[in-house]
Amino acid sequence: MKTKTLIITIVVAFFLGFLFMYFLTKVANLNSSTTPWILVSLLLFPSNYCIQARWKITESNEHIALTRSELRRLEPIISMKKIRLTALMVFYLLSASVIAFSFLLINNSPDYFKYLISFCCGLVFSSLSSFLYIKSIMDEIQRFKSIMLHRAEEDKKTNELLESLRKD
Repeated sequence: MKTKTLIITIVVAFFLGFLFMYFLTKVANLNSSTTPWILVSLLLFPSNYCIQARWKITESNEHIALTRSELRRLEPIISMKKIRLTALMVFYLLSASVIAFSFLLINNSPDYFKYLISFCCGLVFSSLSSFLYIKSIMDEIQRFKSIMLHRAEEDKKTNELLESLRKD
């Protein structure tokens, strides 16, 4: 997924979440004491998966079967993905901090509470939509590792075959 597509997905998910919660708050009465903290927890949910992907992507270029030219081509791809994942982690933490601080400041004012809950739900939707991007990176890392394992196995079989031919 490209950066532009990721940003568009996050923005669209934010507006859908905001509108969904805004209309829901007009119909339903939400408990103003527990709802915000549940939403902040949901907002931080993908951050754990993002941190895990960030660690795994760093390990991608450590395979011994990679040639120098492959490493040279792989390095910019890995650094770009690390930057994106770091930006997502900052987004999660900054969003959760702003929301938590806002909930402490509004002091459960009913006028602002509906907008803040809607804003928080928009951030939750955008956070959960970015989860798809993180999953695609994790799948890509897994495919890469699988390719490298198969390649190492093929090299091993080729070397064994060459050794058996040399002995004969």
